[in-house]
Amino acid sequence: DPQDRQTETEADKLGGAMPVEKVQPHELQRELTKHGGRVQYVQAQLPGPRPPPQDTTDMSLIVIDGDAGPRLYKNNGNFEYVRHWKGMSSTLKQVTLLQIAKKNQIVKDLLEQKAKERADKVEDEEVKASLAELCMDWADERKADLKSVLKRMRKPTEGRMLTGEAPKLTLEQALDLQCLLIDNFASQVFKRRLASVVKEYAAKESRLRSERHELVRGVYAKVLPVYGFEGTYQGVYDMQQVFSTSPWAGDEGVKENRARIDRLLFESPAEAEEEEEEEEE
Repeated sequence: DPQDRQTETEADKLGGAMPVEKVQPHELQRELTKHGGRVQYVQAQLPGPRPPPQDTTDMSLIVIDGDAGPRLYKNNGNFEYVRHWKGMSSTLKQVTLLQIAKKNQIVKDLLEQKAKERADKVEDEEVKASLAELCMDWADERKADLKSVLKRMRKPTEGRMLTGEAPKLTLEQALDLQCLLIDNFASQVFKRRLASVVKEYAAKESRLRSERHELVRGVYAKVLPVYGFEGTYQGVYDMQQVFSTSPWAGDEGVKENRARIDRLLFESPAEAEEEEEEEEE
């Protein structure tokens, strides 16, 4: 029919005038992904039952050794194979692989947690070793002073722990006690610790006071028992009472030592160190 041929010719002309745009595979995949996301969003907004959530099990945790089958890992790090793997149907194999992947994930998380705990334990042991080494340095510095003090003590002092009362000190013993405290407070180890506390808690007065007291208490806990006092806050209180009520309380040497201890504890570490150097000169 002439009319049909004319229509086909016009259609050919129209078709030839419209260029065909080629779509790249990655562009098609991107559009399909966007479309899938839009479908999921619309489904989530619709009332009624929703599709079951997709399984997000990491199947990469499965290692298949040929006919032996997949590895099922155990808590001790070893693994075993599934029995009768070769004779399973494809459907049963899929179900088995999913179960193994989930179990392997649990074992993997457990082993990672154990590894982290072991690493933390090693770090703790290193910290303890550092503290122990620091304490040994402190002990070595004070050993000679402590021996000289013990040698000068005429007789053992009866302590509060044995008698229930604070011990009585002679002037010589009181001066020895103060000198031993001064040696500890003036040591480089104590100065470094005190400077660290002051620097860290300079903006927190209450915390600074607490940390300073704890640091000082450690020195008293080592020194006071040598003279019969408890190495506690009660022992510090008893010592202060003895120093304020004894006949030698007004001795110039006792006063000077007390002032020196106060400077070491309550002035900034740098200022105290400068004054110590001036006194030595």
